[in-house]
Amino acid sequence: MSLFRIDNKILSTQKCYRAMLWALCTPGSLQKMDFAENDRGLVSGLPMPVALMSRTLLDEQVSVAAFDIDSDSWLDEIIAATGARKAGIDEADYILASSVPRLVELRSVKQGTLLSPEDGATLIIWLSDVIEGDSGTIEISGPGVEDSATLYVSPAMFSLMKHRTAIQFEYPLGFDLFAIGSDGYLLGLPRTSSVKVVTEKG
Repeated sequence: MSLFRIDNKILSTQKCYRAMLWALCTPGSLQKMDFAENDRGLVSGLPMPVALMSRTLLDEQVSVAAFDIDSDSWLDEIIAATGARKAGIDEADYILASSVPRLVELRSVKQGTLLSPEDGATLIIWLSDVIEGDSGTIEISGPGVEDSATLYVSPAMFSLMKHRTAIQFEYPLGFDLFAIGSDGYLLGLPRTSSVKVVTEKG
């Protein structure tokens, strides 16, 4: 028997980390959130991709908050499993959302400081819809994108991107964002990315 046996949770965490890394390194690309067979996740009722990201990112050294009632119901079990500390939206390192946050909520997220821009929050947003669709077209540009990346997005994703474009980041400040579609695909948007709304259906 190997002394270096990798169990399902470790394998799932490794796959999740690679997907998140590629999503942030190549903004505009969709990465499949894969997990090991028989890995049942972290919290009952929590979407598996959100459970995987929570297990991969959170530990006792970081704080976590929730935007809405549904995601707030996940927090106690996530905190118990990861050791992360509960915090307010304006202070948290990581913030969960079970739907597209309101613009006023996004404006309250911490964006770091000029001395420590890395202190900006990371958002994990479950769309309960796929990312791609026919509700509008967006362009993403910035580091990791050659020229620009064009995406045709769903209503939920389009709403999220419209909110994101309404927030003016003062470089290098901002927050990182992960949007997860109901089909398990992930889109990463680092604070260094620019988003432009090209067309809106209707």
